[in-house]
Amino acid sequence: MIVVKYFHEEPAGLEPLAEDTDPEARLASEPTTLEAFLARPPYYRGYLAATELPSLKTGATTPGAPRAWVEPLIDTVGKGDWCVAGDDGSWLAVDPVEALSRGEPGHLLVIAGGAPPFASPDAGSGDVRRSLSGIRSLLDAGATVLRAEPAPDGVDWAIFCPHPLADRLRRTFAEHPADGTRRFVIPLREARGEHRFYFERYDLDLYSRHEVG
Repeated sequence: MIVVKYFHEEPAGLEPLAEDTDPEARLASEPTTLEAFLARPPYYRGYLAATELPSLKTGATTPGAPRAWVEPLIDTVGKGDWCVAGDDGSWLAVDPVEALSRGEPGHLLVIAGGAPPFASPDAGSGDVRRSLSGIRSLLDAGATVLRAEPAPDGVDWAIFCPHPLADRLRRTFAEHPADGTRRFVIPLREARGEHRFYFERYDLDLYSRHEVG
């Protein structure tokens, strides 16, 4: 059995993730007036993970997991131009099925109406905050950004989007049935702590009200 989990937070500005070690950078990222605050577009964040039971192999790219979520996710975010950020700042066109199924920690995947007109941000394989400035620029340009995050087995995908995805993903999960799979779309605020984030290890029916398809 494969358990696919999409945790979402809507809306969620990226400002709270400014570098903790640089107070001035944090202050600079915060709007100084109500007008500026209201004018700033909201961002939406999600995190897609999966676990294979009973082996407890954890990661969205673990064997068997991608077939349960890759096509629904592509249908949800769109079938435009998918690019991966290259080490030299270039954007390289990729096949989304292959890129999502394999993923490498720190890789940025971008879907846009064409290759982004500016150099790719420094993604790195460490803290996501290193690449937030570049992610903001991509979101402001209307792109959706996926960042491969290390998982115990393979990678998971952090998703940043200029519009909400949760309801659309619920619909596409329902339209793409997958035998031997349980899929959940869960508000992130309900999944704080290891026992809730990895609920399938302890209580598979904990989020039965959020199960889809």
